[in-house]
Amino acid sequence: MADNILSIIEGIASAMDTLFGSNLADAVSGWRGTLKTMTTELVGDAKIKIDRMDPSAAHLDRLEYGKAFSMGNEFGKNLESKLNFGNMFGGASDAVDQLKYSSETASNTGAMKDTMKSSEEDLKYLRDIAEQEAKSKKSRAVENQIKMSGFPYKKTLDMFDFDFQPSINREQIMELATMRFVENKENVVFLGTPGVGKTHLAVALGMIAAEHRYSTYYINCHNLITQLNKAHYENRLQERLKNFAKYKVLIIDEIGYLPMDIQGANLFFQLIAKRYERNTTIFTSNKAFSAWNEVFSDITITSAILDRILHHCQVVSIKGESYRLKERKEMMTGSTTMVNTLFKTKE
Repeated sequence: MADNILSIIEGIASAMDTLFGSNLADAVSGWRGTLKTMTTELVGDAKIKIDRMDPSAAHLDRLEYGKAFSMGNEFGKNLESKLNFGNMFGGASDAVDQLKYSSETASNTGAMKDTMKSSEEDLKYLRDIAEQEAKSKKSRAVENQIKMSGFPYKKTLDMFDFDFQPSINREQIMELATMRFVENKENVVFLGTPGVGKTHLAVALGMIAAEHRYSTYYINCHNLITQLNKAHYENRLQERLKNFAKYKVLIIDEIGYLPMDIQGANLFFQLIAKRYERNTTIFTSNKAFSAWNEVFSDITITSAILDRILHHCQVVSIKGESYRLKERKEMMTGSTTMVNTLFKTKE
């Protein structure tokens, strides 16, 4: 009977090995004598009734070792929720506690902690590599997007001198930089005389759009009409229009610098109609809207174009001096100063 109970306790210890740490079963052998004494006391104590654990426990003497081990294992798995070692086994719980905190178990726990720490460091290392690779991949994708966008140069908002152009509402530009206007499929028109920074701002917003992985393309208005005319004569106009219409952000620069004929105006209108309320277009022009009739050579086409552009649109009107003239004046001032200094030196 005692041997069968011992088998159960060994099974519980084995199950606890799974719960509390590896190699606990090995520690049982060192406590076998203590366990035998405990089981003898359990059998002899009238206050302890084996059937409190399970009705079938009264017939443990007829169970084979394997069945007893399975019962013990089952008890072990339900240890925290169903068993109370203090009531059922008395001193057995103390022995199990000693087993759990034996020097061998402590040693194994330390080794396990070292292993877990090493594993955490390995995982952190792999995570850092994955993050670096993801950043590198994103950076390459952004760089490729910018290259494919056809920008004439790289300009950012940080490079723009807002103090030189006080007529610009800086908050409006910063709001545009959030790209909400792209999500809302709104247009943006920059108006102003040559050299005030229209193209700079348009390109800067285009680069932000590219960084946000929006398909972006820049083209000069004259080049756009030239390509559309060529596609028209080659009988592939619809294909070309579809290509320009697909971009999430299309920048059409320098509207009004060169006049276009009726056919060019008609082709321009077809493109605007295809993009209307589908994607965002950024325009720059040196002419006020009232003078666009001169650009498109037809009042009806001009009205149709403006109607679609301005329906969902933010207009940035820039009134100020030309950056180019500013730089020219600074160069002239610098040259004059240098000449005066040389003459003073000679004197």
